[in-house]
Amino acid sequence: MINFPAPMNRRSILIALAAFLLLFLRTAWVGDDVYITLRAVDNFVNGYGLTWNVAERVQPYTHPLWMFFLTALYLPTRDAYLAALLASFAASLLTFWLVARRDGFAALGVLILLFSKAFVDYSASGLENPLTHLLLVLFFIAFIEKPASTFRLALIASLIALNRQDAILFVLPALAWLVPQNLFCAANRKINLAALGNLLLGFLPLLLWEVFSLFYYGFPVPNTFYAKLGAGIPKAALFAQGWVYFLDSLQRDPLTLAVIAAGILLATSSPSAATS
Repeated sequence: MINFPAPMNRRSILIALAAFLLLFLRTAWVGDDVYITLRAVDNFVNGYGLTWNVAERVQPYTHPLWMFFLTALYLPTRDAYLAALLASFAASLLTFWLVARRDGFAALGVLILLFSKAFVDYSASGLENPLTHLLLVLFFIAFIEKPASTFRLALIASLIALNRQDAILFVLPALAWLVPQNLFCAANRKINLAALGNLLLGFLPLLLWEVFSLFYYGFPVPNTFYAKLGAGIPKAALFAQGWVYFLDSLQRDPLTLAVIAAGILLATSSPSAATS
């Protein structure tokens, strides 16, 4: 049995939030990629549809859920830069608060987030990262609850994929471990129809978007997927560039890589500790 440290008190949480706010203000930026999405948002708000060029139904953004979040903030402000920063700040602050108020090793989690250059730098940016962070935290909070809710996990996983399709890879191992346990009754080896219904209902937002995407755009995934797939860059060059990214992260942000390695080691070496 693991003896978890006491949770952070209110004063410590407020100090941590203030520290994060200062870091956010010091490092806040908006990447040029987000303006691709913001052009589609502007067209949408002005009645021209979710398009880049008005007359062409092409999906130029990779994050539908984030796009709708930006739309909700752009609609009243009509300021693309402000909408991107507000969306990033809201999602990042909520993520940080959820980590800080958890029982157990909340203080360690807070320190990791404060000193992770990757997390801090992309807590702004205007890209979908802050919402991905928030949804991942919500997923793993739901995952460690006993008994874990199939519907809640499926719904959050659906929103993660809706925010960025390849981000679902982060939660697939957890789903692959838990879903079969909930779907199949150990006693009679029959499918639990209620659990199956909850699973399908949870993934309904993603399924509805895919149906819409096929009808509206003609494709299930963004056009950026096909552009990158057909870029003609040799795999060896891609792996070489990936190695360059890894070495750069090792030099500039070793904490993030160390935490990733520690998480993988913990999950693979001791299943009981990983699920405690």
